[in-house]
Amino acid sequence: MNTFRKYSFNQVDIPPIMGTYTKYSFNQVDMPPTYSPTETNPAVYDEEGNLISPETPVELTPGIYRTPQQEYEYQLTQVESGCSISHILNLGSIENTPAIYEDTPTIVPAVFDDEGHMISPEQTYYALVTPATYTGYTVGIIWENTPSTYLSQFKDTPSEIEGIVVPGIYRTPQQEYEYQLSQIEPGCSIYSTKPLGPIVDIPGEYDQDGNVITPPTYHPGYAVDILWNGQPSTYLSQFEVWPSGLGVHTWWGFESQYEEARNMYKQTNL
Repeated sequence: MNTFRKYSFNQVDIPPIMGTYTKYSFNQVDMPPTYSPTETNPAVYDEEGNLISPETPVELTPGIYRTPQQEYEYQLTQVESGCSISHILNLGSIENTPAIYEDTPTIVPAVFDDEGHMISPEQTYYALVTPATYTGYTVGIIWENTPSTYLSQFKDTPSEIEGIVVPGIYRTPQQEYEYQLSQIEPGCSIYSTKPLGPIVDIPGEYDQDGNVITPPTYHPGYAVDILWNGQPSTYLSQFEVWPSGLGVHTWWGFESQYEEARNMYKQTNL
């Protein structure tokens, strides 16, 4: 069953991010506790003289164990005051050396039951020889001012990159529609689309010769009607619009379905 929805897409103007960009890498921390070479905690015995716990050395410093991400989060709290962060790009673990596989493939023959029906097809794979290695937890930080001197010990790049570190994003309403359409979840199938473009809000005034007296005004955004095969995209629901009536376009036979959906939307969004 097809489903009819109306959408509107607005212009996107996201300016570039300026600053100083530095990459850092944080490794796992495994620091065992330290003990006094001379002081000890006495052994403990029960009332009958049985040993409960033996004599143990006095712990001077506790052990410190942090995953690479925990190490990053901890070190970030140590940044000197006055250093201002604009954006953080969490890059995760980055491959350092790729995995190595055998040159000759391993072939696993197909499996059949007693009646000759295939249970599993023939499979071919290359056996792993050496797994990939990865750097620590890598983070890109965009600084509003001078980068942290303290964090320089964790730098993953030889020098900072200054200027435009994240490009701007500029899309016209129609380009935004085309981009967002590419983001819909797998399995959503479109039967038909009707791009309507900018829709007139207040008509213009013209003289007898067709010259403009007062230009028309338009609703913001690029309007599109979509007829879906089955249920509409959940992702695109953020761009749904519900004009009064049926707007400037409809698909014949879907008027009552659309009006019912609009009424339900209004009831749940009062």
